[in-house]
Amino acid sequence: MAYVVAVIPARYDSVRFPGKLLTLLDGKPIIEHVARRTALAKTVDRTIVATDDDRIADKINEIINNADTPFCDEVVMTSKEHKTGTDRIGQAIKDIECDIVVNVQGDEAAIEPWAIDEAVKPLLDDPDLKMSTLSTDIKEEGDLFSPNVVKVVTDIEG
Repeated sequence: MAYVVAVIPARYDSVRFPGKLLTLLDGKPIIEHVARRTALAKTVDRTIVATDDDRIADKINEIINNADTPFCDEVVMTSKEHKTGTDRIGQAIKDIECDIVVNVQGDEAAIEPWAIDEAVKPLLDDPDLKMSTLSTDIKEEGDLFSPNVVKVVTDIEG
């Protein structure tokens, strides 16, 4: 069976909303919601928060130490020099033996655990696949041209 590691890149210095991941939502930091929901995914064996900021690391470690149920296996400190979350994930997993790495966005507080499983499933079914991502049809015409809406282009087979 494949060993699946979910990594949540968690940068404090967001350009549009610095500190967003520590903002409270229903009394808990956004990053905690993401980590808890990620840990509920059936296909995930290990959950890691990868951050370049002591405030995020300290908050997650404090929550982990006081949690009734485990939801995050560890916090990994990464370089502040990374330009992308993918770079941060690469550093976080460089010494970890795993078969599949899942990138879970740190601000997706409402991510459904089943959605993570849906992204992992094709990789489990076909070891030749190099990556998988979820997408949905664009529902609103304005989203097609919005730079704030990520687009995915696929071939006829998806």
